Amino acid sequence: MLDRLRTRLRHPWTPGIRRRPLGTLDFVVVDVETTGWLPEDAGITEIGAVWVACGRPSAEFSALVNPGRAIPADIVALTGITDAMVSQAPPVGAVLPGFLAFASGCVAGDLLVTSGQYDDPVAGRQVLHFSLSMAADGVSIDRVWEAMGMRGSGSHTVVLNNVFVPEQSITLRRPCGEFHPFWNVNLTIALPMVCAVYVGMAEAAAEKALTIAAAKGDDGVNVLAIGEMQTELTTAQIALESMIANANELDVEPGIEHANRALIRKTIVAEAVKRETEKALEATGAAGYFRRLGLERILRDAQAAQFHPMPAKKQHRFTGRLAMGLDPTDPTVQ
Repeated sequence: MLDRLRTRLRHPWTPGIRRRPLGTLDFVVVDVETTGWLPEDAGITEIGAVWVACGRPSAEFSALVNPGRAIPADIVALTGITDAMVSQAPPVGAVLPGFLAFASGCVAGDLLVTSGQYDDPVAGRQVLHFSLSMAADGVSIDRVWEAMGMRGSGSHTVVLNNVFVPEQSITLRRPCGEFHPFWNVNLTIALPMVCAVYVGMAEAAAEKALTIAAAKGDDGVNVLAIGEMQTELTTAQIALESMIANANELDVEPGIEHANRALIRKTIVAEAVKRETEKALEATGAAGYFRRLGLERILRDAQAAQFHPMPAKKQHRFTGRLAMGLDPTDPTVQ
């Protein structure tokens, strides 16, 4: 596989992704072995990948996969993978999360959509929302994403060094430090999608905890933790359903009341998901502390929910001022 990769690197450009030399990019080369040629009839037997950074292989991923079916003799001759080799391997559903975490952050698109502050000589400090090509001069990625959780998201820092932003790329200008009507739209529409991820995590945690707790039976304590877990999960699910209803399938003209409702429900989801994953670990016991179950990862990832706009304390102040008839867009609540 590495020999094929080195041959490909001799070609200087990567068509259809970016007009930039391959030797300057991070990307992942993937090789998948299967039991046959047709997707509807075949299963995966192996996933292999190489992470290439600036033209050099820097990391490898390899995992055998149980395809859930026999491997034909001609495929064994082609790949060298036998039924015996995959008999004790995990199914593809258990392997994919590890592969996705490995591949996260590789080349995926051309466009950066971001915002930055600008000292306008007339209007004062402004926030500019704009888009840029990732191939533009001065745009680079600093691989610093070493977080407590969400490690598979590859959320590295994009560095803009003396980058020229054309006027036509600026989609919005707003005063820095003030609550702009843009946020009414952003919070109403985007927060349900963000929170859906965390509710999905909570549902996965509940499924893992219930499987183990059911095997142990009622020991007098774990059923209480399961009951508390289910209550917190339901709280998060109800809050998410209400957020989705608030967006009204995008048939809405978001105002500050819509934004406020979304912010309140986001806080409810974030807090409920954190409590729910803790209860899942409590109900599971020591088994939940081992990485192979995947529960400890969900517990860490769930902590990130609190950092999406607005953090709980700022949301409480925003909501409190609005309820009291005060201006909730006071810059100090940003």
